Amino acid sequence: MRVRTVIQSENKLLQDVTSTLESILEAKIQKRSGLPGEEGIDFVLEVRGIQGVWIMPVEVKKQAYPRDIRQAIWKIEEFCQKNTSNPDIVPIFVAELISDGARKMLKEHDIGYYEMGGTLFIKNKQSLIDIQKPRKKAAKRGSSDLFTDAREMVVHALLQSQGKWFSGEELSERSGTSAYTVSGVLRELEMREWLEKTSEGGRLQRRRLINPGALLNAWSKASMERDNRALYGYLFAPDVVDCVRKIERKVNLSGGDIRWVLTGALPANQATPLLTGVNVAEIIVPHGSAELFIQLTGIKRAEKGYNVVVHECAPAALQFINYENSIPVASDFIQYLSLLDGKGRNAELAEQFRREILEI
Repeated sequence: MRVRTVIQSENKLLQDVTSTLESILEAKIQKRSGLPGEEGIDFVLEVRGIQGVWIMPVEVKKQAYPRDIRQAIWKIEEFCQKNTSNPDIVPIFVAELISDGARKMLKEHDIGYYEMGGTLFIKNKQSLIDIQKPRKKAAKRGSSDLFTDAREMVVHALLQSQGKWFSGEELSERSGTSAYTVSGVLRELEMREWLEKTSEGGRLQRRRLINPGALLNAWSKASMERDNRALYGYLFAPDVVDCVRKIERKVNLSGGDIRWVLTGALPANQATPLLTGVNVAEIIVPHGSAELFIQLTGIKRAEKGYNVVVHECAPAALQFINYENSIPVASDFIQYLSLLDGKGRNAELAEQFRREILEI
């Protein structure tokens, strides 16, 4: 059985994982050849270190979601079956980005993984390596892009679909976005296996959301990482409900053509009571509209003792508005995202709202 020369690395990902293993295991790593079934594997390594000698079949991809790794798992399992005489075969999957779902699937099949940036998981007999590193910005790009501008509007419309079947054209119309934008979002969600689709092709094909919880979790994470502009102010009123009614009247009387919605704890607590009282009205307006809004409504700027917060948000936050007693109220999903601000008992209310109202 022939051993090739020490890796010079024609593959950046392979170079990263070998360097990491060399450091952790004090190992010398070489390429191996001549093993049964190796023709279906990207690379086969011999890892000789403090843990002993491992034969490591390696599959490499740029990005990995559950549907991307099935074939790799089959190839690795076939290789392992053809090399049962070797007791220390330690397979590993290597990629720039490995989704949480893909990581779980790999663990279920006793396959380790390495993600560029240093995240490494290997379990073999008594050996366990579990290093979790923050994902680099480059690796996270695909996830964050899913919740920007028009794409976020598609995500919002998908969650509103409540698992019903839809065509791409219907989703485009419902979200108010282009067919190109819808196609990009659907392609991304299919990779993550959060959608299922019918067998027909073209315009006849229909899809539905099958993992709304995962999509909402990802949107929540992206939302919490944003730094939207907010203005704090005070409007004289006996209580926060009267404050909102006063705002509604002032907007109507001003004739100002400005969109706004009520969000956060006030409407959420009315839908599923938890808090004994809410003292602040959370308002959403389009980007660049907060100054005009406070002028139209007579809200006075106040960093302390405020009873109104005006948030500037992306267009998705102003989709699917409900009207309650003439008050425009944000969709249930936007209300939920607004509760993830870390203030007071909003986290508790968010959990209850998600369970009882969103039912996700």
